[in-house]
Amino acid sequence: MQQICQALLGAERFYCDSLLSSRCAIAYLMARGISAATAKAFRIGYAGESYKALSSMLDASVGGRAGLLSVKGGIAYDRFVNRIMFPIRDAEGVLVGFAGRVIKESEDVFAKYVNSPETEVFKKGKILYALDKADSNYEELIVVEGFFDVLSMHQYGFSNAVGSMGTAITRSQLQLLKQKTRRVVFCFDGDFAGAQAAKASFNVVAPLLGDGFSVDYAFLPTGHDPNSLLEENGAAGMRQCLDERMDFYDAVFKLFSDGENLNIAEGRARVLALVKPIGKALKEKKTLCEVLQRSLRMDGEEVYEYMDADLSN
Repeated sequence: MQQICQALLGAERFYCDSLLSSRCAIAYLMARGISAATAKAFRIGYAGESYKALSSMLDASVGGRAGLLSVKGGIAYDRFVNRIMFPIRDAEGVLVGFAGRVIKESEDVFAKYVNSPETEVFKKGKILYALDKADSNYEELIVVEGFFDVLSMHQYGFSNAVGSMGTAITRSQLQLLKQKTRRVVFCFDGDFAGAQAAKASFNVVAPLLGDGFSVDYAFLPTGHDPNSLLEENGAAGMRQCLDERMDFYDAVFKLFSDGENLNIAEGRARVLALVKPIGKALKEKKTLCEVLQRSLRMDGEEVYEYMDADLSN
């Protein structure tokens, strides 16, 4: 384990040094609106164009176990090539892996982002990017999707922002958030993909709500992610979106009722059918039932009965 940690730290130093001598990498970060101070604070680096940069310095076995090297035909070569490098730390600040973002996109590029593979220390579904920078004094943590989104949020003063590693939120990630704060705000793009990501989070969030822990949802204007919104509208634009957030229950209703005709029984029935699995996962169904009763203009007893909820609580 110690050898892996040393290899990762050595790679981080190497990538940081490489960034300083790469005009194209520096230009790319500037084009994305990332300042030198932000890049330094997050230890952003650059993996150059050589497939032998790290493999010529690292023991092949250790480098492979650390997720830094790949082996093909018995030959070790660098996993990360020609990419902006994001060091990834666990909640305690221990370096466990990297994510690399390609600088020049082309048909030859297999993936825009490449993460460290699952290793002894890197478990993607159990890590949130920049969570190590958050302390327990934050009243809430804002969860965004991308690495550049996190950098931009911090750069514009939202130092309570963390990243979901570009994937759907997992139970392990949400439990980590719950240990750090009492309120989480998911910040999703205001398009179809953002709505789908929010829906996917509902079943993960529902069982962990309660006992003073709450989750809100903020949706950005269509066509924007946090990085682009901040560049175009600054902190004020982001703050407005966060101020217009919805709580978990209103978000569930909105996303599952969009496109439905609530003036007819069939439309209301479809919404109830979509929401019911979420209700089953909740410890306490009263708030959700009240939202449904009010928004669907239905009899409370009918809603509670359908949701298998206790009307007296």
